[in-house]
Amino acid sequence: MGQKQHFLSRLVEADRRETERRNVKLPGKIFYLKKGLRGYSSQDCMLLNISEGGSMIKLVAPSAVPEHFYLVIEGVQAKFPCVLMGKGGETVNLRFAQDLPTTFVAQLAKPRF
Repeated sequence: MGQKQHFLSRLVEADRRETERRNVKLPGKIFYLKKGLRGYSSQDCMLLNISEGGSMIKLVAPSAVPEHFYLVIEGVQAKFPCVLMGKGGETVNLRFAQDLPTTFVAQLAKPRF
């Protein structure tokens, strides 16, 4: 029998992109529970791309990111539950626990002047 997975991980077992990722440069922050301690920790991040199903973010300390966390995008009054899909260098690929509306993603990806 294989290793047990958290129920959110089973929902998004693989990064099967059904929608295109749009390049963005949006500041944000991730929040997650501290390992073995009470409370939470956070890190500033930069969203590099986004789609309805996920995003790639740049962090100072990606090794500290746990399997499940929340993403907050600057200027958006919501926390998005996320599942870690992979790490590479300073970047983290994530999957949203629930797909975002296409109109919302398009609004985020609009160039800002």
